[in-house]
Parts: sequence; C-alpha cells; structure tokens
Amino acid sequence: MEEASVGVTEKVQSLSDLELAVLICLVADQHCIIETEKERIRDVQEELKLIAGGVFGLTWAVLECNENTTLDDFGSGILVRADEYEGSDIKDDNKRGEFSSIFRSPDQHRPKPSNNFSPLDGERIANVVVARSLNQASPQVQIQALELIRGKRNFTRTAVHAAPKPFLFIALNASDPPRLTMHLNDQFFISHKHQGDDELPNMEELQEKERALDDDASMSSVVRTRPFVPGRQKPQMALFSPEDLTNLTNLISGVKISSEVRAYLHNIVVFMRLHRAVAGGISALATRHFNTLAHALAPLHGLDYISPSMVALAARKIYPHRIIITAPENERSMQWGSSLEAVKAVLEGVTVEDVIEEMLDYFDQLSPGVQEALERCVETNFLIENELGDQDSKSIASVNSHDDALEVVFEGGYHSRRRKASLAPLPGKMTSRPENGRRTTACIVHSLLEKQDGVPVKDHSQSYEGLAQERRVDKDSQTIRGEQTEHSRLLTKKELSDMAFGIRELSKKLSQIRLKLHVKNIFILGKAHDETLIKNSREVTDWLLEKSKDYTVYVEHTLQNNAIFGAAELLEKDESKGRLKFWTNEMCAKRPQTFDIVLALGGDGTVLYASWLFQRIVPPTIAFSLGSLGFLTKFDFELYPQSLSRAFADGITVSLRLRFEATVMRTQKRDGKGGDLVEELIGEECDDHHTHISDGTHNILNEVVVDRGPNPTMSSIELFGDDEHFTTVQADGICVSTPTGSTAYNLAAGGSLCHPDNPVVLVTAICAHTLSFRPIILPDTIVLRCGVPYDARTSSWASFDGRERVELKPGDYVTISASRFPFPSVLPLNKTRTDWIDSISRTLNWNSRQKQKAFKEWSA
Repeated sequence: MEEASVGVTEKVQSLSDLELAVLICLVADQHCIIETEKERIRDVQEELKLIAGGVFGLTWAVLECNENTTLDDFGSGILVRADEYEGSDIKDDNKRGEFSSIFRSPDQHRPKPSNNFSPLDGERIANVVVARSLNQASPQVQIQALELIRGKRNFTRTAVHAAPKPFLFIALNASDPPRLTMHLNDQFFISHKHQGDDELPNMEELQEKERALDDDASMSSVVRTRPFVPGRQKPQMALFSPEDLTNLTNLISGVKISSEVRAYLHNIVVFMRLHRAVAGGISALATRHFNTLAHALAPLHGLDYISPSMVALAARKIYPHRIIITAPENERSMQWGSSLEAVKAVLEGVTVEDVIEEMLDYFDQLSPGVQEALERCVETNFLIENELGDQDSKSIASVNSHDDALEVVFEGGYHSRRRKASLAPLPGKMTSRPENGRRTTACIVHSLLEKQDGVPVKDHSQSYEGLAQERRVDKDSQTIRGEQTEHSRLLTKKELSDMAFGIRELSKKLSQIRLKLHVKNIFILGKAHDETLIKNSREVTDWLLEKSKDYTVYVEHTLQNNAIFGAAELLEKDESKGRLKFWTNEMCAKRPQTFDIVLALGGDGTVLYASWLFQRIVPPTIAFSLGSLGFLTKFDFELYPQSLSRAFADGITVSLRLRFEATVMRTQKRDGKGGDLVEELIGEECDDHHTHISDGTHNILNEVVVDRGPNPTMSSIELFGDDEHFTTVQADGICVSTPTGSTAYNLAAGGSLCHPDNPVVLVTAICAHTLSFRPIILPDTIVLRCGVPYDARTSSWASFDGRERVELKPGDYVTISASRFPFPSVLPLNKTRTDWIDSISRTLNWNSRQKQKAFKEWSA
C-alpha cells in the first residue's frame, strides 16, 4: 500500500490546479463550481473534456445552458452513447463496477438496475457532466440539476437514468452574476477560480500535436481523412486508473487530525457564522464539506495527518461560493443604533475573499511564525505517535532562522511537499501580511494557546463615528460563541472545561520537551526606583549587548534618563546603536509578541508585575532571585551569565502557571430599589442580560480579593459557583486564589498550601464571622461570582494581585474563572517539579522545628 501511495503522490505532483480540483471531487464523491472569465469559458470547457477523458479515462458530456434551456434539453444533454465514444474506458457494467470500488468493496457492487433504470439505446449519464453557464439557466433546470446531484438519477418524461460511478457534475460559470439558486449552490463541494494567467496544459499539448500533424501532412502530401475531435480520440492510457482513485480513498480514511487543528477548523466555522459582513451564516452541509476537504488534502501532500495550512486551503475552496455579503441595512449592528452611513462605509468594497483572508489572518497577525510553528508542532506529534513508539520522546526544539520563530523537532526530515496554488505550501505564512514588512516573534506556548480562544471578529468600527458597538449585555452565551469574549462568564461550561483541559494537556507536553528559542528581542524588568536593581539591570543589559549583535534589549522607559543606569553611555558604543530600546506599558499591552523572552530581576513581586504588564500573551519569563522570598524566582542572579548562555544555547523548559480572568460587572439598577442579586444571577431574572455591564477585565497570577476596604464594619458578599448560590459570606472579605497564590494572601488568611500544578481554585474567607466557613478548594473549570447584595450596608472593594483597587457598590459583582492566557515560567534545566517543596521549606521554614528526641531504653 505504501508503494501504491507513493506512486499516486508522484502523479499528483504533475497535475494542474484544474486537474486537482477534478481529482479531489472524484475521490470525495462530490461536485464543484469552476469560475473563469467569460471570454475563456469555452477554452476551460475543452480543457475539462480533455481532463475527463485523458487524465481519468472517463466519459464526459457538455450541457450548454441559457435562459431558454428546457428540462428536456437538460435530460438529453447529460447523456452519452457508449458505442460512439472511443475515448471511454467504461463501456459496460463490469467496467463501472471497477469504479464502484472507490466507494465500496468489490463484493458490494450495485446490483443490476431494473428495467426503469436501463440505458435506452445505449445512452447513459456521462461520468463527468460539464454544465456551462448553469447560472444562466432557469430555476426549474437548476432544481433538476440539484435532484441529479443529490439523488444520483435523472427523471425524464420517458425514463429514469441512474448516474454512474464515479460521477462528477461541474458547473462552469463566468465570474459575472447571477449566482446559482441557494440550495444548488450549497450542494457544490468546492469552487475554483481559473484566472486568465492560469495554464491549460492539455489544450496546449493538443494544439502542439495538431500543429505537428499538420506539418507532417504538408511534408508528405498526405491529407487526413478524419478530423481530430478533442476529447473523442482514445488516449494511450489514462494517467489515473481506478486503482489509483481507490488508493487515494483508502488513504483518506486513515487521515488523523490533532485536537489543536480540530479547534482551528472549528474556530473558522464559528468565525464565518458570526462575521458581521456575512449574510445568512453558514450551513451545516458546508461544515461537513469543510471537514471532508481537509481530510482529502492530506494524502495529496503525502501525509497521513491534517495540518493548519490544509485547513486554511480548504476554507479558501469551501466558502467563496457560499458567502453572501450582507446589505448595509441588514448589518447586525443596525439593531443597536448604528448609523447607516457608517455601516455602508465599513462594508464598502468588502469582498468574499476579504472575509476569508481576514479570518485566516487572525491566526498569523500576532506573529507570522505562529502558523509555521504550529505546522511543525502538529507534525511532531504524529512523528512521536507513528515513528518513535516507546522511545524517549524528549528532545530539543531548534530554530534555524528568525523567520521560523520557534520549531519543535523530534526527528529530522520532512515529507516532500508540492508548492502549488491548489496544494497550499505547508511551511511558511498563510497570508501575505503583516503589511509593515517586519516579522515579529512569538512563542509556541502562545500560538498553541491562541487555539483555545475563539476567533475574534475584526473591529471595523473604530475608524467610523456613528457605528454602534454590540454590547456584551445584549448577547446571550450562544450568540457570542466564537467571538473574543471579554470575560469567561460568557463561555459555556463545556467551553470553559475544554479550555482548562487544553491548557493542562499543553503544560504536560511542554514539561517533557526543551524549547530552543531564536532569541532576538529581550525584555528586562526590574524595580526602576531601587538603586541596587537599576545597577543589576545595567549589568545584564551591558552583558547582553556585548554577548551578541543579534540581541535587542528593551528596558523600562524611565531608565532612559536615569544617571545610575547610564543609557547614554551604552548608546555611545557602536555595537549598541539601535539595539537598546525602551518599553512602555502600552507596548506590553498592544504588542506583546515583540518580545521573545522576559528577564525579571527581583522577587516574586517583580514576577507578578510582569504578569500584570502582559495581560494576555506573556513571553516565557526567566526570574532571577533578588528579593525577599522566592517562590517564583528560580534562578540565582550571581550565575546569570551561565544561566542565560545555557538557556539560549540548549533551550528552556516551561511550566504553565494558571491565571484567573476576573471581570468587574456593574449593575444597571444603581438606585438598588427592589433589586435581588441572587435572583438576577441564578433566579428568574438570570436570562435578562441588561442587568449588568462589563467594566474591565484583568488576568491575575495570585489572587482576587474582595474586602471591606476602608469601611469600619465587615462586608457582606454573595458567593456563586456556576449557576448555584453557595453562601453569603459575613467577613472582612474573601480571597480567591490560584495555586501559585496559595503561598501569598491565601496562606495568611488561613488557606491551604497548594502545589502549582494542581488545577484548582482556592476560596478562603478573611476573618469570617462564622466559624463554620472553612477554606474550600474547587476545580478550575468553575465560574465564581462574588457580589455585593443590594441590601448591603456598605460597599466592598476588589483588588487584583494587589493592584487596580476598585469599589464594588451594592449590586456589583466580580466574575472569576480560569484564564485563557496562562503564565509561562521558565524552569532551570537541572531542576525538577519537587523544587516547590524545597522553596516552601526554605522560605517559610515549613515544618521546621526541633526534632523530637528518641527514647533511650534503660535496661536493668
């Protein structure tokens, strides 16, 4: 079977884009639309006839359609006479049985048809029907075509003709409107645009043969008595035999798809259904076709798994003929009061291709190397499964160039790939963006975690006044699925569970491999007001700039004019020109992909500050211990030259730390009259999405604390878990902690210590008024809500990792759930996960006491 698959793959390499479109449809038992310029439609028609007969050895028929085409014309136009067709390799039912093996085993051939289905006078439906200008035909004719495609038979006034196996119906249309009817259009598997500069190799070869025959005839004075009819001369031998098609079908059945790529495919479907420019959404049949095409592309590349670029190519073939650009007056934001002129401005000039490329560009906009890294990571996973077996799968990831931001390699060598328009080049970018021409960098951790997130709809409205934004409070959880949610309350329970599980699985994989980063942009973080740390930052910066001319070092912008740091002296060095830059908070928030790695100089507070700066994507962080404690600082600063040299040369091991996504929700009933927070969140009013609006989201590494603030009395807090009211907490406050934060405020409040690898949420009351409220540990898939009841005497205050302290007035609440963006902490290569036990023993003197003396038995 392997030799056969190799032979088929080699044949695929020689096919043109048009031939590939036909091959994919034949193997998938589907049908396609071919679009071309009006003046080239006849040439493409002749090319399709040559492909059917010469490449695949199948019968063909051309049905020329216009507004006057009748059902009788349709019925007769799709038939061929076997005794008049010399180019066919299928002349009887036994031959047709060979093609049936593509879709069923030989012993399951279709039984002989009854008399009603018998060919009349040797006529039968051709294997390949080319319906030229089908979009110009009447609706009745298009309905007849739909029945033929769906039922594989055609009913006429006098007979019923069954379609053969294989059967391919091609709608060959000019690029101009009108479109096909909705149901017929959706039934077609793929669409292919044959551009003016695309070749027609079979036509060109035929013309060369005709010219050669004409030359021979003139030289020998021999006149041909039989004209050459394109497509009706018997080919020497078809390029693809029935066995080849059978082999391809068998290969498709064995194609595998990883969870990351399946999530990528699902996100594309969601994006298409929710995009503001798409009218009517996307049908379920289109989604099935999308999945089928992705599987069918793998064997054509010589692979047994689906890569992201195959999914992207499938999207470009599945959706163009299905998407309809919405009219401005029907655009979704009009129901929220948008200006019609603003909507028209947004949708002006938007094409189907723009929608598809915008969707695909989302996965490449954070870093042009993300898709390539994911491509190779996917290939790595299947290499481990299929080739390494029980061997040690730990090896080193390597990167050969900055264009390949990161690559995880377990075994050398890649399959050969065909670089052609219809078979997407697997390595490299999927789109031509970004427009600025600069290739930024990113980490594979973030590229993979982005697959857990929904696909955001690009916000066109920022440049236009009068275009209303869709408020989150006006949507339910089904409507926002697939969009970039602002807080996890709007994720369904299943989505949250899948997201948390995916992060845990990714963390396990990353702990077993070593990532070798191609480091270029280095982010240094310290305390800009601490003289000692400023000197340390200067020392590390100077060392990095002298270590390699490839390094660009970013330090805090407040150090630019700091005399202790001496930025001017560093910039005077020729080697440092243009390689010492200054970061700002805005840069961290909007362009986190600029940085390859973060060096945190300080204590645990500095690491928390790094988490606060990078609210979404966090670069891998190497923390050097220069502070008081050291739960998060794993590297000794005195050894930073050795540590950094080894990390950059030999690679790093990353541990993903769970973060929380906390969103402040403000009540719309500010007067508080008649309000009941329990009823609004889980009671009869829970379906009313106008009760609260979002007022900011924070990703935190340690804890969320809701306390009494400056109020002299204790606070009253309603605690909810998912759709259940847990309790009313009467206390100084409540601390909701991550496993990483269990050694911080949680520990001081009497909570339990928790290993950072545990997927849990720790809830601890602060000085609870009731002795019965004990600390509780919950799964990380839960969604917690801590709110201030409407009848509370005072407000409460919320803080996030000790920052951004905000007042919660009666009726307000905070939503807390597992974040989609964990914190990647770099571990020393010679350390193990038991270092956490060592750190609490070292820093907290855990269980340290005078050892009890043993008895010394006295014997008489």
